[in-house]
Amino acid sequence: MKSGYPVRGIGIFGRAGYGPQATNPITSYASVGLIAQGLFSRREYDSFGVGFYYNRTSNNLKADITQLTLGTTNASDESGVEVFYDFAITPAIQLIPSYQHIWHPLAAQVAKGQDHADLFLTRLTVAW
Repeated sequence: MKSGYPVRGIGIFGRAGYGPQATNPITSYASVGLIAQGLFSRREYDSFGVGFYYNRTSNNLKADITQLTLGTTNASDESGVEVFYDFAITPAIQLIPSYQHIWHPLAAQVAKGQDHADLFLTRLTVAW
């Protein structure tokens, strides 16, 4: 493939990791996703995708949070989903709106007792 030519097709990805509980606040994680690019002939540089992730919070961190909040808050493992569409204004400039839903977001769960969060994001990417 030569530089500057649009990529077309559908791809999947996945990743996983592990860290010992004694040294890591997130002991394991996994994510999977689907990405499609160049499927529309009039929007050959556009792409869209969806992904899911899961983070396992260490038992040590969960116990520390419970102790620091005097038992008023418990931490849970976090998971989420993201959907995005990448509008290629030009091949070098992309506007990327996305939506994320997070179940048991650690910071919001501890600070405000929220069991979920919804995020609407927009990124502008310029490559030169």
